[in-house]
Order: sequence, then C-alpha cells, then structure tokens
Amino acid sequence: MVPEIVILALEYYRAPLSYPALADPAKPLPAGVEQLIGSFKTVLSDENIDSTAARLNATPDQCRKAVLFFIRQVLFHKHADYYRQLGLDNSATTEQIKLHYRHLISVFHPDRDTVDTEWDEVYVPRL
Repeated sequence: MVPEIVILALEYYRAPLSYPALADPAKPLPAGVEQLIGSFKTVLSDENIDSTAARLNATPDQCRKAVLFFIRQVLFHKHADYYRQLGLDNSATTEQIKLHYRHLISVFHPDRDTVDTEWDEVYVPRL
C-alpha cells in the first residue's frame, strides 16, 4: 500500500500551485511526513519502485522526483525552521529528531549517488 503522503507528493509535484499551503512554513506539515521521509527505504526502494509507480500511474523517476521536490519545497523552504527541515513540529522528542535526521541524511548524504548535486552543496549542510 502506498502511503497517502507519497500520493500527495506526486500530486504536488504535478500541480504545485494547487497546494499553496504546503510550502507555507507558517502552516503545519501534513500528516505522514515521517512515512514520506522513510519511503526511500520502503515503497521507493529499488525492490518496490516499479510496483509503486504502477499503482500511482507514474514512472519510477517521477515518483522519486516527486518526493524530492516535496522535501525541497515543503521541508526546506527558505523560511523553514530546523524542526520543519526535519519534517517535525517543535514538540518533537530528541529521539524523533535523531530518527528524522538519520532518515534524511541517508537519502541525501554526499556519498550517496544522487543525480542532483545541489543536495550536496545546499541541503545536506542545512541538515
């Protein structure tokens, strides 16, 4: 089953102007951001990406790009605070902060083979 947040990320990728509240750092994050961050180890993993893409009527590349776009536009908004960058609210526990950091850094670490070097230069240091 594909988490609703991954579906939302794909819809947002396809029509970002239809979801203006998502990129507003003053608005709360949608439910399921933790699932979105972890999706690279689950529904977007090499083993599952083809079936996920088929369920969403998208290509595997679109699915991955949609999640990265969502993270860039929603979590890493230029006015986002540190909690939002990690996909959390300011009541997060230390354990949640560490978990989200580990998930994000495992996806965007410079040693990982990513197509977008901007992650290495801009976003990883912000983590």
